Order: sequence, then structure tokens, then C-alpha cells
Amino acid sequence: MGAHRKAGELTPELPARSRDPAAAIEALGIVRALHRWRSGESPVVWVPRAPAPTEPGDPGTEIAWLKRVARILPAVNTSAPQTPLNPTRTRSRTATIGTACAHLLTEMFAPWVLVLLLPLLVARQATETLLATLSWGLLVALTSSLLPMGVIVWGARTGRWDGHHVRDRAGRLVPFLVLLGSSALGHGLLVALGSPWMLIALDITMVLTLLVTGTVTVWWKISMHTAVAAGSVVILAVTYGAGWWAAAPLVAAIGWSRVAVNDHTRAQVTVGTIAGALVGGGVYAVLV
Repeated sequence: MGAHRKAGELTPELPARSRDPAAAIEALGIVRALHRWRSGESPVVWVPRAPAPTEPGDPGTEIAWLKRVARILPAVNTSAPQTPLNPTRTRSRTATIGTACAHLLTEMFAPWVLVLLLPLLVARQATETLLATLSWGLLVALTSSLLPMGVIVWGARTGRWDGHHVRDRAGRLVPFLVLLGSSALGHGLLVALGSPWMLIALDITMVLTLLVTGTVTVWWKISMHTAVAAGSVVILAVTYGAGWWAAAPLVAAIGWSRVAVNDHTRAQVTVGTIAGALVGGGVYAVLV
């Protein structure tokens, strides 16, 4: 942004009697942008720029300016109430509620949650007793959801990737390989233990969906949230009947949430929806 306030306009968040007001303003902008990012909001990108006049593209001037800003950063008072950098960019109450709803949808209908519940619902239709439902359903849920998610959470907490949703596309390779290996183990157990065919078909469907979306992710960050959600709706409609098509708007809501939290573009959630419905739901419909 590069705009600077006058020394008399410094807020209480800035170090008292700052000898470098321009650098202090830039330091404050950086801290506020980081606070917005950490709180899940979309920050106004703050790019430190040397105050005019300066030679455009002069690396020495830019480096000297960044050093000035860096010296101020530790002294910024982040505990004081923050005043808006730009009133026109202040988020409205409606926008804040919308962001909170988007994060809630993202967490409630995360792929691991849906993959945890879907096998139990399919197993209920494929078996005759509650014990059989829980046994077969939890076997698929354990190998396709809980075990891989445990590895992902462990990796996020140890800094191996950027969070349990693995937002960085480049960091998704290892979680995908873990999920693929765990799902293959589950499939082998289902076959060896004589699982009902619907559960085997479901597991095949999930592995194929993972292979397709994982391949796309190598070049492009397709939405796993919408892929799993769309596939789940089709699978449940095939398993239980047309009434489950009423859940289709939920897929759109999940797609909206992924865009709202800045994890995906509209194209990525749309392609994820199509891939999940065709590969996940379509293959399952053919198999059963």
C-alpha cells in the first residue's frame, strides 16, 4: 500500500516518541495484516515501501528501508485497541458473521468428517444388525478417515505442513500418500474378512476419487471438500433413494465456504464438485 501518515497521526499501538514515524507506520501495518490473517480474515496486503522520493527499483534503498521497519517491529504495541488503517476497508458485522459461518461449514463438513460418517450410513443399509453396521462401518472409517487424519494433525502440529486442511498444494503429497496407503490397507481387510459388497464398492470409490483428485492436485489445487461432499450426496442417493438429493444445496454451501475463507477459487470448488459426483458417485452407482 505504501501510504504514510504524518507523525502527529501515530496511534497508541506505535512505540512512544518514535524517532522514525514513517517506519513505525509501516511496522504497524504489517502487524495488523498478520493479525487479520491469523484471525481468518482476508487481510489488506501491506507491502513495505520506502517513502518517496526514492529511486524506483533501487535494491539498496529498499533494503535500507526494510531494515528501518524491522527495527521498529518488536516495539509495536499489539495489545492496544486497534483503530482502522482505512475506514473504507473496515469489515462490517455482516461480513464478520459470514466469515465465521464459512469457517464453521469448512470444519463441520471437512472431508475427514464426511468420510467418517459415510461408511456407517452405507453399512447400515448393507447389514442387518447394529453390531455388523458398526464393525464394517468403523473399519472403513478408521482406515480412510481417522488414521490418515491422525497423521495429518501430527504433521500440522510439528510444522511439516500448514494446518490440518493442508492449504498449501505443494504440501499435499505426503498426506495423499498416507491416505492412499491407509485406504489400500482397509480395502484389503474388507476383502479378506468378507465384507458386504456395498462397503467394498464404497472403498473402491473413495480410493479412485483420491487418485483422481490427487493427480489433479499435482498441478492445480482442486477442492477436496466439495469433491467428497458431492460424492457423498450421490452415494447416499444411490444407497437410500432420491430423497438424499435434497442435500445437494449443502454442497454449494460448502463450496461457498471454501472460497470465503480464501482456500480455493470458484473454479476449484466447481471442478471438485464435478469430480466427486462423477468419479465418487458415478463409480459407486455402477458398482452396486
